[in-house]
Amino acid sequence: QGGEDGASVFSRLVFQYASPLIRKARKEQLSARDSLPRKRVTNRSSGGSLSRIFHRVQSARAHESPSVQLTRAMLLDKRRGIVTTGLLRFLNTVVQSFPSVLVARLLRLIEAGTDRPLRRSLEVAIQLVMLLSVKMIIENQYFHRAVHIATEVRGSLANLIFDKSLQLPAGGSSVVTQNATLGAGGVLNLMQSDTSWVESAALQLHTAW
Repeated sequence: QGGEDGASVFSRLVFQYASPLIRKARKEQLSARDSLPRKRVTNRSSGGSLSRIFHRVQSARAHESPSVQLTRAMLLDKRRGIVTTGLLRFLNTVVQSFPSVLVARLLRLIEAGTDRPLRRSLEVAIQLVMLLSVKMIIENQYFHRAVHIATEVRGSLANLIFDKSLQLPAGGSSVVTQNATLGAGGVLNLMQSDTSWVESAALQLHTAW
């Protein structure tokens, strides 16, 4: 009922808090009222945070281009989440190397036949299952947090663009960029299409390095 923020550690690790919503979705169509509550951040508050950081970066680094300033502001706004997901991705990559070692050991025990006790083979098999379970939890936590950060980045950036458009003459209709008038359609493209590219880049950030 309380969503992720009100769930226990185990429930958050295995996403048990979403089970009631999944069961309800099997029986009836979900609506916006059924969405799981989030207390920590909203797109609007995240957009305000990005706006404040962006203005600070503009004041401190006036010599940089606006694109670099905005990129720096987004990284500063989400630096805690970026570090957390980076550590999860690194840990997941490290854990991925161990199942092959256990499989090789298990195959050697099987080839040895009756020369090795059956207990050894069972121990290695249990270790393999436990390791793969840990890997699954880490990997799912990484993707969950990465998608959450990417969605917040897109929402906060769209809010920043919308607030900026309200400060432009006629909502941007009289602004000329590259020999073309920006207009309301241009603002919508910035808020929807262009922010989706930034969202995709945020999802692939740790895959790149």
